[in-house]
Amino acid sequence: MPELPQTPDTHDDFQERLAAALERPQQRKEGGPAPSAEPQPEAAASAGPVGQGNHVVKQGECLSSIAKKMGYSWETIWNDSANAILREVRKDPNVLLPGDRIAVPAKLEKREAKPTEARHRFIRKGEPAFLRLKLLKDGEPRANEEYRLQIGSETRQGAFDPEGKLKEQINGDTERVKLFVGKDYEDEYDIELGDLSPAEGLRGVQERLNNLGFYAGKADGKWGRRTRAGLNRFREAIGLPPLEDFDASICETLRRMHDEMQWPSSDSGAPP
Repeated sequence: MPELPQTPDTHDDFQERLAAALERPQQRKEGGPAPSAEPQPEAAASAGPVGQGNHVVKQGECLSSIAKKMGYSWETIWNDSANAILREVRKDPNVLLPGDRIAVPAKLEKREAKPTEARHRFIRKGEPAFLRLKLLKDGEPRANEEYRLQIGSETRQGAFDPEGKLKEQINGDTERVKLFVGKDYEDEYDIELGDLSPAEGLRGVQERLNNLGFYAGKADGKWGRRTRAGLNRFREAIGLPPLEDFDASICETLRRMHDEMQWPSSDSGAPP
């Protein structure tokens, strides 16, 4: 993820949108514990690798790229009973931690009876994958703006929808794309797919803070003054007091806000 210029202040309308999203009630199982402001041991424990299996996740991999490499649909691997712990902890197949272990099930033989001397089409499950992205500028969607998307040697052009969203078909093992937006495409984004770390770890916290415009320095998983400043700007925006040390209880709130708010523009942050 590219290091971005520091932005000490966020826009008022963006803070209002953050506060409004926080006020939405969270769904929880009936009889389950209410959300707590106290640090949760489970969150800290899940910051390390989890799962069991013969494939060890590398940096930049997500389940779509692993499934394509192995010749599966991602649902087959994700829903396998041997990956129950991985599903429970990670929740999102596109957000894995390097070192996580994935169990890849044995392939099953399938036969199809077809007449000879005829042409038949077979569709491979799991392909294509899709890039879905929402882009904001100063807290507002970049509605109907034209964009140029570079995927390897291929370049595509299109326009965001009225909500500032795009959807493009890509291969499951695509690792990086470049997005150009604005007049004469002056805003450039390097998007590393599968590179977003779980929110429970400090690197995942830094990535989400940067994406939301609360610059936290380079996403290196190390606690420092820039990360503390970025996290405290986020805490201030949602009405929490600043802290000197990292408090893991903020991870779930940050993950939820990141999922809901999507990406600000280049003057306040960029996609992972």
